Amino acid sequence: MPDIVGPGKHKPTSLRGIANNYAKASTTEEPDAVIPHVRVCAGGAGQPAFLPRMPMKMKLRFPESEIKEWAKKYEYPREETSLIDIRPDVQRAGFLTKEQLRLLARWKAPRSAGHVEKNNPEYVKEITSWSFSARGERSRIEVLTILDGVHWPSASVILHLYHEEKYPILDFRALWSIGVDMPNQYSFQFWWEYVQFCRAIAERNSIDMRMLDRALWQYSKEKQSAQHLEGPRLTSNKSSA
Repeated sequence: MPDIVGPGKHKPTSLRGIANNYAKASTTEEPDAVIPHVRVCAGGAGQPAFLPRMPMKMKLRFPESEIKEWAKKYEYPREETSLIDIRPDVQRAGFLTKEQLRLLARWKAPRSAGHVEKNNPEYVKEITSWSFSARGERSRIEVLTILDGVHWPSASVILHLYHEEKYPILDFRALWSIGVDMPNQYSFQFWWEYVQFCRAIAERNSIDMRMLDRALWQYSKEKQSAQHLEGPRLTSNKSSA
């Protein structure tokens, strides 16, 4: 039975249908607000509602002056050089190929990487092209999650490595290093506040986002209690890839 999204309505499966659904949501941003308020229809009644603005308390667990030192210590069990080497090719093409997506999935979430095989190569090209060319921040991240095997964490890696703008990686280690618990369900509100927090740190310290991610990951690896760990670069909820 198809997923129900409202009275008499089914979840769209076509790219046009998904695009139309995105178009039905509108965002407003207060002059002094960091987080957009997303207008949605509540309870299928067609009445507008606004999500509550609940900013997180993000704070780096170590001095910013130590970022470069923690980044130098970075030791991740899977090599990332091949992913970084294809960055110029991806940016020139404006999309990911299925083979490139497969490579990324094996790096980020090897246990669930097989799910990306369900995607047609042309579909991967179309969805990633849409993400890379989108003007809206929400469209850039959320459209990637309609790919099989790609949830918020893997979508963040795609933007982190291949978008021209600066984006962090959603990862339980990185979140712990800024004093934030991993949410039960990711949302754009959570993502956007995290992005702006990391961008501010990177700009203040004249570093790229790759260096910051390495520092956050390594600090957690050495300092975070073992009881909180569940595996390398993986999250524990349904959006683990």
